[in-house]
Amino acid sequence: MNPAVNRARVIVLSAVLAAGVGWSGLNLLERRVDARVLELCDRLAGPEPRSGGDMFGVLHARVVAVDAYLQQKAGRGSSIGAPCTWGPERRCDLERDLASLGSFFEQVDGVLDDPQAKWVLGHEGYFPEAPILGMSRRRTDVLCARALVDFDRADGSRDGARRLGQALDMIRLGDDGQSIGYLISVAEENIVLSALHQVLSEGRADPRVIREDLATRLERISAPDRVEIALSGDIGGAMNYLDVRETKSAVYPWSRLESCIARSRVAEGAEECLRLAQASGVRSREVFEREFEPASAIYVKGWLQMADGSHLQLTCRDLARRALDLAVELKSAESARSAPPVDRFSGSPIHEETSERGVEIRSDGALAAQQAKPGDPGSYLLCWSIPR
Repeated sequence: MNPAVNRARVIVLSAVLAAGVGWSGLNLLERRVDARVLELCDRLAGPEPRSGGDMFGVLHARVVAVDAYLQQKAGRGSSIGAPCTWGPERRCDLERDLASLGSFFEQVDGVLDDPQAKWVLGHEGYFPEAPILGMSRRRTDVLCARALVDFDRADGSRDGARRLGQALDMIRLGDDGQSIGYLISVAEENIVLSALHQVLSEGRADPRVIREDLATRLERISAPDRVEIALSGDIGGAMNYLDVRETKSAVYPWSRLESCIARSRVAEGAEECLRLAQASGVRSREVFEREFEPASAIYVKGWLQMADGSHLQLTCRDLARRALDLAVELKSAESARSAPPVDRFSGSPIHEETSERGVEIRSDGALAAQQAKPGDPGSYLLCWSIPR
């Protein structure tokens, strides 16, 4: 037989065999990646974002309409209600500016008095789209500013607490259950905590009334599984995108292999994010700095940064809850004091210092991790003073 023909046969058979082995290996790889993704989704098991066709979509439209109305009344570039206007020396001007906002506060009342909104706030469920940051932040600023004006009145503690609670509820209604919504919500919740910080440090409001309104809401924004819920929403979106891309590119060679690699990277990034979120604050920072890869996919980098920052955000919320509890205890006749929470960064109880003027609390572990000290920019929510 012709040697050339034999060589050709060998080459063809080798190619067929290699293709068969490659195809089998690809099928095995797909099954392993799919199993890994399913296991990860089972671990997360967060509530899925709701579609826009039900009451979630209707409520979302109402929230957006309220923000648009405020944008129209306040005007672009306006500083009405911004934290820079919260000082006691500017309170009269602030009250006048808030009075110019038409029916904004009544519209917020209407949204939150809706039975559908109350149902959503009492159950797990998220809107399909993240809020527009500039508009939603202005709404939070204005509600907190109104609260501070109300707290100035001798009988205004209940009204002021109600406005702070409304700010947190509107933030919750605007959360899409994914990482973008989580990051926007955290930024706006910190505005509410800053207003609470100012109210408690001034010592004029009744902390018992504030705690009645805010205790459940502060517990909600302190939930340790918030990163997991956001990650669960992101994973579903990322996998759907990869499935669509694979379908569109199925005619091209190696598209299935590329899809497997992409899905594997998504799962790997999500698993690392969970590991950071479940570690201690200090351990999370060490792992993040050692293993963070600048070349990682943009969504993976975002997840890692979100998980690493979650410890600081939870610490701020722990301190806010503790400060409110201490303010109530200082106003009561009871001498016993509840135990302080554990510092998520140091593993020891948060620092508390009692004097004739009151109590100061802070997270020394978080301050050290941020390389900051009391009074530095960024330390505001890590140090609280509660007067007697």
